[in-house]
Amino acid sequence: MNSYVIELESRCSECGRLHDFLDLMAEREGFSTAFRHELRLVIGEAFVNAVRHGNREAAALPVLVELRMERNNGSCMLHADVSDRGRGFCLQSLPDPRSPKRLMQSSGRGLLFIREFAEITGVRRYLHGSTFSFRMQPY
Repeated sequence: MNSYVIELESRCSECGRLHDFLDLMAEREGFSTAFRHELRLVIGEAFVNAVRHGNREAAALPVLVELRMERNNGSCMLHADVSDRGRGFCLQSLPDPRSPKRLMQSSGRGLLFIREFAEITGVRRYLHGSTFSFRMQPY
């Protein structure tokens, strides 16, 4: 099982470093170009959520991105954890961004995008942070 880890500051400007990290990992793992785009979108959205909602943009608080490749009998699965120092959230309590009163809002669609390309496996809360977990099937 190959593992990849990067710790980033809670600044949206760190997205460039994150994308470079993801591109290097995707190259090593041999992911298709289409999957690489999905990976950048999903991990990028999870990172921005950790920065804005988890760490409340406190640059001194880290965001940790951990990726693990699992290979079994010719198939593979990418497991991802994005951890921050925030309180976490309840997936079931988030409003639907497709509702008529939310359609014109400029934010609030990150988890919708993530759900389109990944399977969310959990949100864990700890004393000093939370971890958002999901998995994707590379192609």
